[in-house]
Amino acid sequence: MPNETIFTLDTSSIKFGPGATREVGEDMRALGAQRVMLVTDPRLAKSEPVAVTLDALRASGIDAVVFDQVRVEPTDASFQEAIRFATDGRFDGFVAVVDLDEHPLPSARPPQAEASVELVARQHEGQVVPT
Repeated sequence: MPNETIFTLDTSSIKFGPGATREVGEDMRALGAQRVMLVTDPRLAKSEPVAVTLDALRASGIDAVVFDQVRVEPTDASFQEAIRFATDGRFDGFVAVVDLDEHPLPSARPPQAEASVELVARQHEGQVVPT
């Protein structure tokens, strides 16, 4: 196993390693997801990690829709907005792309989440590094 660069922690829903984000489409498809809500914040919405995640989901035939209204300090109103979006969207899977410096884990998940994978887009010294 000396050449392995990707590993999965079976006790966690977080996958780490170079190229891991590019596998999210297949991971979600394996979970049976067909319509996924990609959860992120307004700053990351146009970032490379979100684009890579969307590409991976769509390449696997998954209908992916972005919800980019995550707040660092969520309020009851912002939770209600996310719940409304999730309910109206009739999603069967949820993926989060977050900056751990702003949104430390554990993060809240919509109560409708049946299949979820959390991805982490880590920011280091002003540069977003896709996994």
